Parts: sequence; structure tokens; C-alpha cells
Amino acid sequence: MKTPIDKQLFKSEIATYWWEGEILYSVSNKVLRTKENVKANFEMVQEITHQKPVCLLTFVSNSGKPDKATQEYVREVLPRAYKAMAMVSSSGVGKIIMNVLFKFIASPIPMKSFSDEEKAEVWLKKYL
Repeated sequence: MKTPIDKQLFKSEIATYWWEGEILYSVSNKVLRTKENVKANFEMVQEITHQKPVCLLTFVSNSGKPDKATQEYVREVLPRAYKAMAMVSSSGVGKIIMNVLFKFIASPIPMKSFSDEEKAEVWLKKYL
């Protein structure tokens, strides 16, 4: 997925974000996720969402596996940033990431992996 050229983009070290109606979209960058850069990313998301949880459709084909400390931090902050998350991947990466992040503890928000963006949007709209 390429970022759109007709939308305002918000960039962090780990992803680029933009709005499509009420849904926040993102494309992950291929970079090691650390607690520090994930924290900075969540802070940026909180700014652009005005501290309100939103629905996120994220393209995770370039995403990397976070370390354990980062995984624990993500579990803690996800509900503050997102109502629900649809992960779209052209490979099995999205499902692997979700399985790794929530292997032993259930996801704190509704999450689902997709290979099709349109199906991800339909699922995510239930949470708007």
C-alpha cells in the first residue's frame, strides 16, 4: 500500500498515518519496534486523534516483531488509542504479529487480520 498524495500525512519513525473519513489509516515502516519509538508513535496518534480512541486500518506488511517490553507496552496503551484495529497484510505478517503480541493474553481491543482492504474496512465500520 502506498500513502495517498491527496491527504494530510502524519509521520513517525514506525508508520505514516492519514484519515479516510472516520477511520485512521497507517502504513508501517520497516524498522525495529522499540518501547521508545512505539511510545513516541502512540503520543503522535494521541495528538492527531485529540486523545480519543479511533478505529485503525493498518497495513503491516513492512512491520517487524517488537521485543517483549514493547509488546507489554502496546497491550497497555492500545485501548487508549484505538477502538478496534484491522491489520492488512499481503503476506502472513499481520497474523504473525497479532499472534505474537497476544499469544498469552487476549487482545484488549477488537483486532482482526485481513488480506483484503475492503473486507477490513467493512469489519472495522462496525466499531465506528
